[in-house]
Order: sequence, then structure tokens, then C-alpha cells
Amino acid sequence: RCCCRCRCMILPSRNPFRDYFCDLLQCLRSTFHTAWAPYLPGGQLQAVDASTTKLLPSTNVLSEHDFAQLDGLLREKPNATTLTVESMIMLANNKTMARWLS
Repeated sequence: RCCCRCRCMILPSRNPFRDYFCDLLQCLRSTFHTAWAPYLPGGQLQAVDASTTKLLPSTNVLSEHDFAQLDGLLREKPNATTLTVESMIMLANNKTMARWLS
């Protein structure tokens, strides 16, 4: 029944979990290949030059800032719902309140 490349040499043939383990290995292999295929040799993103990425931010400071806000709000207001915290972050980042009050 096992058709994975390793031939399940890790588990002996009489082990009842051998087939499950082989299925797991096959699923992991196909998932890995699907997720990383564009980045592997021959993929469309294998060799991306600097001109393609020049408009992208060079750091992740913006997302780190957002997660710091999220962490602070969740510590400050532990009973707040996800929607409430999200709206508070959006309100602060978009400076919506200043526009409404002016």
C-alpha cells in the first residue's frame, strides 16, 4: 500500500501505523511542493531582481507596530472582542477620529 519514496524504512512493515505515517509523509511532501514550487528552480519567483522589489518596504516595522498595538490593547482590555480591538487599531492608524472632529 505504501508508495512514498522512503518506502517507510523508518517503521517496520508489521507496524500498524506504517500506512498512516506514509500517508502523512505524502501529504507533507505535496503540501511543501505546492507552497514552495514558485521559489524552487524553474519556478516563476526563483530569480527575482532588485527592480521588481524596489517599491517594497525593506523592513517589517509597520507590521511589528500593528502587532505591538494589538498586544497592548489585548493586555489593557482582555474582554474586548476581536472586532472591537481591530476597529480601535484601524481608528488609530487611519486617524479617522481627527477627521471626524475637524
